[in-house]
Amino acid sequence: MKIHLNQIEVSFFSKKEKKKLKLLLLKNNYSIEKIIRLNWTLYNNPNGSGIFIVLETNRKIIANSYEFPRFITSFGKKKLAVEIGEHFVSEKYRKQGNFLKIISSLEKKRNKSVNVIISTPNLNALKIYKNLDFFIYKKSQLRFFLYLSKKKNRLIEYNDMKVLTKNEYINKTCKYKRLNFSEKKYLNWRFDRPSVNYEFYEFKIKNKNYIFSLRNG
Repeated sequence: MKIHLNQIEVSFFSKKEKKKLKLLLLKNNYSIEKIIRLNWTLYNNPNGSGIFIVLETNRKIIANSYEFPRFITSFGKKKLAVEIGEHFVSEKYRKQGNFLKIISSLEKKRNKSVNVIISTPNLNALKIYKNLDFFIYKKSQLRFFLYLSKKKNRLIEYNDMKVLTKNEYINKTCKYKRLNFSEKKYLNWRFDRPSVNYEFYEFKIKNKNYIFSLRNG
């Protein structure tokens, strides 16, 4: 589907148009690895197909983004949300309202019942989201770092850590409380991300089990 905005074409690519999208991306020098990842994210998603949006002039991509459905857990209930990401605006076309065109175009096409949008905007994009009446939720990120210390009194001994298979990890954690509503089907898809290797571990501290996944990169 195409819309014309002041000599700029806005094109939406659903799962039915993924072959057309591939040809367009290849013509614009997008890597095969990136195209494979986009297909995985948008069109193999167990929660439903997503949409890729591009802004073009003369078949040249000047900006792009995507949106796909996700289910989150809100007050113990499964709730439909969408995630938007893969934002790009060519340097020559920045500060001309093109990113705003992308976000507002996605909003017009979105299912009206969806009122939760997940994104991780950078500081440059915050003002645009605020102008579109997005509520920006800020919270300090909690990160867990594990490393093998040379000190004798380290908290975890290497031998205390158990390596899990993907299936073991999913079976042990699929009922854990998460922001994402995580059924086995979703977790299998999540850990089959192209060109990414995941590792899964389990260990115990003070009689409490800790299970986590790590990815390369």
